[in-house]
Amino acid sequence: VTAADVSEENLRLLKKAAVSAGLDLDRLKLLKIDLLTEGCLSDASYAVVLDVWVSGSVIQYHDGREGFIKYLRTLHRALEPDGLLLSEVETLEPRRQAEALVRYFSNASIGMFEIRAWDPINPDYVAFFDREVSALSLGKNPQKQNRAAFIVAGKVQDA
Repeated sequence: VTAADVSEENLRLLKKAAVSAGLDLDRLKLLKIDLLTEGCLSDASYAVVLDVWVSGSVIQYHDGREGFIKYLRTLHRALEPDGLLLSEVETLEPRRQAEALVRYFSNASIGMFEIRAWDPINPDYVAFFDREVSALSLGKNPQKQNRAAFIVAGKVQDA
């Protein structure tokens, strides 16, 4: 297993959790890298990439659509020819539906990934970023909606 993060602190916490869980640290490779840096991962070296919330959503938030596409290109290059991307696509916009996120992912990943399956999810940590928290604090009734989707996407073969 290879874990990549730009934060040394996050990698330290991951290692600590791995030790607490009794995992074999010889089988865990920690990489302090920025996934928007060209060539940061070896080409075609991974069968599966698990992209958790922080990756894609933070990149979209700070670097917009172009940053997200650059990020997807990095993951595409890193995957083996029949590789899979398991991705939690998230939004910081409270009322963006899961269906809209799947369309966004699909459009951004044209020529790189093909969605094989997806499910809407509503992770607890969304509330931290959600404007609905403010509505609750003001005594208003928020409208809860799906704001994330878990996507299984297959790598489209290089042309």
